[in-house]
Amino acid sequence: KIMKKFAFLFLLMILLTCKRDDSASLPDLTKDEINAGRFWDRITEETNYKKYPMWPDHKGMQPGVSPHGRYHIVYINGKLRDAIPIADKSAPYGAMSIKENFNADKKLVAITAMVKIKDYNPEHGDWFWAEYDPDGKVLVEGKESMCINCHISFNNDYITIRKLDKKLK
Repeated sequence: KIMKKFAFLFLLMILLTCKRDDSASLPDLTKDEINAGRFWDRITEETNYKKYPMWPDHKGMQPGVSPHGRYHIVYINGKLRDAIPIADKSAPYGAMSIKENFNADKKLVAITAMVKIKDYNPEHGDWFWAEYDPDGKVLVEGKESMCINCHISFNNDYITIRKLDKKLK
């Protein structure tokens, strides 16, 4: 009987302390407040991006391409997942994609992330870009031309992993 109570309390404690993907319930980040530090807080303190879903056909560690490293894991927030399929291939404001970038030894070397923010950068899909080291130190932020120039070529609102107009499995 004591063991059952202990097990129940232990499970309750885990459930109460685990962060989940509740990003869809938070207000969208705005162009006036956005910077890499604020974005990092959103994906690590206010929510836990590791609890976000992955693309259904792209789960777990996958082979990557430069500049994202030999391997990567890609998370998307619930706001993006719940909007798919998107006929016009335009992600909703508040959509986020977070990519963990690994080297050939499968060691985490960087975290790259993008969030769509109303009126932030209309000429390039309103995406804010950021790159962090594994500890959250900002390496790149803002209207990053290297990110834009690569991602624009996909004709998919700067999303590279899968087409937004395709139904999720």
